Amino acid sequence: MQLRYSLMAATSLLASTLLAQPTIDASNNIPLYSAGQEFSVRQSSWFDEGPAGANVTYQFWNLISTSNKQYRFYDANITPTHTLIPSATFLSTDGGSDSLFYTVTANGLEQVGSATSLEGKVNFTDALLELKYPCTYGTTWSDPTSASYTVGGFPVTRTGTITGNADGYGVLNVSEVSYPSVLRVHTRKATTDASIVATINRVSHVWNFYTETTPYPVLKLMLDTVIVNGGAPSVVKSSQWIGGPGGVGMQDISFDEAQFNAYPNPASDVVTVSI
Repeated sequence: MQLRYSLMAATSLLASTLLAQPTIDASNNIPLYSAGQEFSVRQSSWFDEGPAGANVTYQFWNLISTSNKQYRFYDANITPTHTLIPSATFLSTDGGSDSLFYTVTANGLEQVGSATSLEGKVNFTDALLELKYPCTYGTTWSDPTSASYTVGGFPVTRTGTITGNADGYGVLNVSEVSYPSVLRVHTRKATTDASIVATINRVSHVWNFYTETTPYPVLKLMLDTVIVNGGAPSVVKSSQWIGGPGGVGMQDISFDEAQFNAYPNPASDVVTVSI
């Protein structure tokens, strides 16, 4: 008697369909900030960002959460800081004292300002193109940025550049969750903050993994290097992801919800098992 697995055939067909190159744009990447959308992420360190290329299977099963964090998106008008950053449309905040201000232009998603515990309120004189729209496999961009702000009564001048490259797509497996179609976007941001007190050079590499169904990276790998006054570099590697054990928004199927059907029954030749 032959045994045919309809689930396996369906999964194979689904995988071949979903491995098409994702396209990220304003329609699927901008959070519903007017309603105050929130994302819960898990945090950990990481070791290897994986290869670039097409149809890659990115394996991050070994990420073990050490803490959680909430990111909330709001209309920029909810805070008085908006008057200092008038071009901002919406903001993201980690629930603490750090907020980033954004707008969407014909180029894509641009960061136009920030309000952080270290720097205070900063209105960018040249916005930072954080993600080019539309973005699909092979998309690249480069954009200068600049800002002037004051810390402790001392004026600071910022100059820098961001470069971006959507360098991979495929399947992402992270902490017991599998995303069948992701686009990986690698950005490198290099900035110099100069004042009479100190010169701070910072280089940030970020690998964001996007899907067309979640308006926030489902996985973010960050590598930050900071050098103060030409001293020894301080290097920090951190990761954030949605879902997994204890994650928010991912619902498990209980045992009694799983259904197995074999047909026809009785059978003498071919039996199809569906799940």
